[in-house]
Amino acid sequence: MFVLEMLILTFISLVIMDKYQQQPHLLDPHLEWMMNLLLEIVQDKTSPVDLVHLAFKFLYIITKVRGYKTFLRLFPHEVADVQPVLDMFTNQNPKDHETWETRYMLLLWLSMTCLIPFDFTRLDGNLHTQPGQTRMSITDRILQIAQSYLVVSDKARDAAAVLVSKSEVKSGSPEYASFFVVMGASATMVFSTLGAAHSTAKSGTGIAAMSVMRPELIMKSIVPVVTAGIIAICGLVVAVLIATSLSEGISLYRPFLPLGAGPSVGLSGLAAGFAIGIVGAPACGALPSSPNYVWT
Repeated sequence: MFVLEMLILTFISLVIMDKYQQQPHLLDPHLEWMMNLLLEIVQDKTSPVDLVHLAFKFLYIITKVRGYKTFLRLFPHEVADVQPVLDMFTNQNPKDHETWETRYMLLLWLSMTCLIPFDFTRLDGNLHTQPGQTRMSITDRILQIAQSYLVVSDKARDAAAVLVSKSEVKSGSPEYASFFVVMGASATMVFSTLGAAHSTAKSGTGIAAMSVMRPELIMKSIVPVVTAGIIAICGLVVAVLIATSLSEGISLYRPFLPLGAGPSVGLSGLAAGFAIGIVGAPACGALPSSPNYVWT
């Protein structure tokens, strides 16, 4: 059975894959079942080592034909897959030049697990359970693996570069992470101020026209202007709250929260400012012709 499986995989890799070199997109409908078939061999602990390496070699051939970016998303990437992939990679011999495809595909698989929206520190447990021994965290192990394979001479170096980029997003604090927080705060202030300025300008025109005939009603007509100022103050308060969330070492996913909240509040203030300006200007201008309607 083992020999038969090896012959089938070899035939598929050498004969069938060559027909898709010119039009690799034709493989897309078949990628999922091929991936599942090969991963069953890989994840089966009773599979012979040579068969596992052959399965990874075939995975590499598919990746080479179709491109790793298309094929990468099909790898299982759940929390339960992180530790098995790490253990599988630990058992590899980096000096074995005959099995570099296995290490290449495991590095790509590991990079896919780094995109899981889950804190890997929860998988570490107590790192100091045994006196005198310190276990490395999963995040540190991934980074160590990626860094060690960046200096190799085979194809695994390219996969290690992908792993570094994905692990930086997962565990690191990119320098551009604070940019999104600043943009959220800026959007809040800019849009809220634009709405307040528009309502103030439109309402001020109506108040100025009304004050020519009824100057005693000026103070009772500044309600739209006061409301416009409240919009700007609300934008300022939200911007301050967003700015206080900015801290050193912030992870990448957190800045997207103020990036969504900032424009939401700012655009709401802009819409409210336009509404107040459109309604407030004619209302103030109509006061002289409606002496019985006085704001109290």
